[in-house]
Amino acid sequence: MLSIILAVLKIVGTAILIALAIILVLLILLLFVPIRYKLQGKLSERNLEYEDLNPKENLTANLRFSWLFFVVRGGFDYPKEGKFYLKVLFFDIFGDKDTEEKEDDDSIFTFNQKSKKEYDTTVNEQEKTDSESENSKKYNEDIADNAKYKNTDKEDNSERKTIYKTDDDTDAEELDKEAKNSKENKIKKFLKDFFEGKNKKSKNTNEDKGFSIWRPMDFVYDKLDKIYKFFDDFENRIDKIEYTITKLCAKIEMVLDMLESTTFDRAYECAKTQIIKLIRHIWPRKFDAYILYGDKDPANTGNILATVSVLNAMLPSYIDFDADFERNAIAYDVNLKGRIRLITVLICVLKVYFDKNIKKIIHRVQKIMK
Repeated sequence: MLSIILAVLKIVGTAILIALAIILVLLILLLFVPIRYKLQGKLSERNLEYEDLNPKENLTANLRFSWLFFVVRGGFDYPKEGKFYLKVLFFDIFGDKDTEEKEDDDSIFTFNQKSKKEYDTTVNEQEKTDSESENSKKYNEDIADNAKYKNTDKEDNSERKTIYKTDDDTDAEELDKEAKNSKENKIKKFLKDFFEGKNKKSKNTNEDKGFSIWRPMDFVYDKLDKIYKFFDDFENRIDKIEYTITKLCAKIEMVLDMLESTTFDRAYECAKTQIIKLIRHIWPRKFDAYILYGDKDPANTGNILATVSVLNAMLPSYIDFDADFERNAIAYDVNLKGRIRLITVLICVLKVYFDKNIKKIIHRVQKIMK
């Protein structure tokens, strides 16, 4: 029994170890095996004075990348409506190269569906016309049957109208009486309220006549009170403006102290070195570029030629720039090749993330923003 349990545990342990080893190998390959990329872009020569720049017709761009001896590969093509594809060995994970054939099949399927729909609509229209003809016949028969009973129905309705008229007349008389009584009551109330209001106004005017001396004093007091409130609010507003200005000045001083500190210098150097490493690593190893450019104003072409010559002195690769001072034309042909290792990218990011000086500066910036 123990031997069986030990054998099972041995098999499970070996399977776990094999799985862990495969995961480790894949991680090492992902980190250390570079991803190779290739970019090609071309724009045919166009004279902009006589022709329009149509990028869909004249521009072509192709991006290709591969990993581990083309085990994983993908790409992006601009003329083919910007289609992206990704493959692992011989399996399509995202996008297909046989999409055009699938689109043709889909178009045939949609055509068959349209023909079926048209046939169904014609059949339904025929059924509707038949049903309408049957309904019209039934309607005419019903009219003929109902014509016989029109006279009898008229006599019955006349008798019923006479009965209902008597009841309606009695109800109308009662309603008229109630309306008249309500109108009389409303008129009486209105007259009472009118005369009582006049008496109250006369009393109030008599009372006010006794205190007519204090009215100018009250008017002056109200105006002075409004002026005092205005200046009091004005002082409060000035205090608020002074507070905001002092707060802003304090924040500016904090920012200046942070920029002049040694921690900021160390953090800046760390971030700068890591960003330069990343750019050098991602920068293409092979760079071939031919650019033809001409503007209406020859001064603009001269300025662009000067900038390109400065870049050629700084960059390791060379840009072949052809300046056309007579025409308004443009054309270019660019080929790039490079590689990216995930381990170098990960090291640069981790160094920036775990740097103490950068953390201190982020903490100070958060305090200043509050």
